Amino acid sequence: MKVTVQLLARLLELERCLQRRVRQQALTAAELDSAKENIALVRELIPNSVLTSYERMKITEVELLDCPHAFAVAVLLSGYRQGPPEGAKRLNPSRDRERELPSCQSKLRPRGKKRASLAMRNSQAKSRSS
Repeated sequence: MKVTVQLLARLLELERCLQRRVRQQALTAAELDSAKENIALVRELIPNSVLTSYERMKITEVELLDCPHAFAVAVLLSGYRQGPPEGAKRLNPSRDRERELPSCQSKLRPRGKKRASLAMRNSQAKSRSS
C-alpha cells in the first residue's frame, strides 16, 4: 500500500509538472514524449479501480491537490472501497467481523468499560448543558 501511495503522489506531481511546462512552452517535442512515457509507465503500475478514483478525485477534491501524499491516500482509500471486494478486504480485514454482528447492534456502539463510561459522561454533560 505504501508503494501505491508513493506512485499516486509521483503521478500527480509528474502530471502537474508536465501541465506547467506545456503552458510555459518550455519542453521540446522529445522531452514532451519522454514525460508522457514516464506518466504512462507509472499509470501501468496502479490498479484500474484506483486510477478511476484518481481521475474522478482530481476533479472533485481540488483542495487535496496541494498535498500530493494526502491526495494519494484519499485516492487509494476511495479506490479500494469502490473496487473489487478483495481489495477492500485487504484494506480492512475487520469488515467481515462487522457483517457477523446481529442487525440490531449498532456498529457505533461503545465497546469496553472505557468507551461506555466515556459515552455515559458525554451524554450526561449534554443533558446538563440543555
